Amino acid sequence: NLELTKKPEKKKPKPKYDDEKIIIIGSGSGFFVTDQGHVVSNAHVVGVCKKVKAYEAGKEIYLDILATDKVNDIGLVKGKFKNTKYLNIKTDGAELGEDIVTFGYPLSQTLSDSVKLTKGIVSSLSGLDNNYSQIQIDAAIQPGNSGGPVLNMNGQVIGIASAGLSKLYMAQKAAYIPENVNFAVAAPVLTSFLKANKINVTTVPTKIYSTKELAKIGEPATIQLFCMNTMAEYEKLKKAETHADVLLDLQ
Repeated sequence: NLELTKKPEKKKPKPKYDDEKIIIIGSGSGFFVTDQGHVVSNAHVVGVCKKVKAYEAGKEIYLDILATDKVNDIGLVKGKFKNTKYLNIKTDGAELGEDIVTFGYPLSQTLSDSVKLTKGIVSSLSGLDNNYSQIQIDAAIQPGNSGGPVLNMNGQVIGIASAGLSKLYMAQKAAYIPENVNFAVAAPVLTSFLKANKINVTTVPTKIYSTKELAKIGEPATIQLFCMNTMAEYEKLKKAETHADVLLDLQ
């Protein structure tokens, strides 16, 4: 009987995930903190990704996720970029009432691909429920701005925009979203995070710049980040609503 001589077929082990099914599920912002391709963003932008992708001069670049701090909402990624422009950090943090400019890539499915900036002030040196790891700002920021830098008029980072989570929190707690109330991770917390991950933190005293001059400092150092994962993971995150400000509309 010929059927008896057939060797049983070996079943191939199933991969943990199929690379072909990894898609872009969300986007946010980030900024360079070294000339070696280290980029800071929010943990809620990069922490749920199997891969993080960016573009430089039309070329795809994949970034390694080096560290995340979910408590303070900070993420650190690194890729091989030609860009060497990076931002200085004001290690002792913001001052109440100082003027600020935010940079980022909001509403990427609606607006243009270029970096956007908005201007405002530091409204408070604490965040939600007296959280001193955050600052409050009144600059208008939208979904997709998360992870972008908040600069003072000296061109120093005084915070990381993280408005999406804060607005969601306010909507759940108070059933409304207040106007011009946004939050950013405070620079001293970012400084501690970078030092813990062996990244040299640079603080260079500089002159006061105009908004137009700040645009030339912040724009080349701010980058759009794309979060890649499976559709199944996207559906889970969509139901949880914990990453609503970075998830794209894939329906």
